[in-house]
Amino acid sequence: MVIEAFLIRSGFTGFEKQRRYLGKIDEPLCEEGVEQLKFNMCDGKYREVERVYTASSERCRQTAAIIYSGRPAVIAEGLSPFDYGRFGGRSYFELREDSEFLGWVSGEAENPPGAEDNNIITYRNVAAFRSIMKECEELSVRRVAIITHKSAITSVLRRMCLPRSVYQNVSITHGGGVCLSYNTYANAVSPQNFF
Repeated sequence: MVIEAFLIRSGFTGFEKQRRYLGKIDEPLCEEGVEQLKFNMCDGKYREVERVYTASSERCRQTAAIIYSGRPAVIAEGLSPFDYGRFGGRSYFELREDSEFLGWVSGEAENPPGAEDNNIITYRNVAAFRSIMKECEELSVRRVAIITHKSAITSVLRRMCLPRSVYQNVSITHGGGVCLSYNTYANAVSPQNFF
């Protein structure tokens, strides 16, 4: 069985508008974020699906409710945003002289101070995606939307799509995403298109 999975990044928030690191901070969509999603809908950016899953954050639940208002969204445990630790809620401008921040952005430190290990977050996101695909297979769902965080989308791309080097620096805009084809027999994922 082949499942078409649309991984969609949540809409824009006030923190992101201010160019602040958001990650695990749970913030609602801002008015511009809501308007962008509505524009995308009018522009035909989103496809009809049989089932909708969403991360538990408010911005993801709001995004799902706007795009797929006629479908209840299932909360998918394990879809996690990146953890910015003590950098969360702050902007690059505020942090530009912080030695720990500079060490992190230069690659000297793998994770921000006080943050959960990124490898654990990646593992949890991939496990959540696999769990969703297994449930879709059991329910014979062939087309599904997963509203989540950029880090969850990039986790799936980096760990499940080949060649991995192609997906290391993928940019996904707010309300944008990727359509993946998931082959349940081969447990294989291939990107079809970004939107």
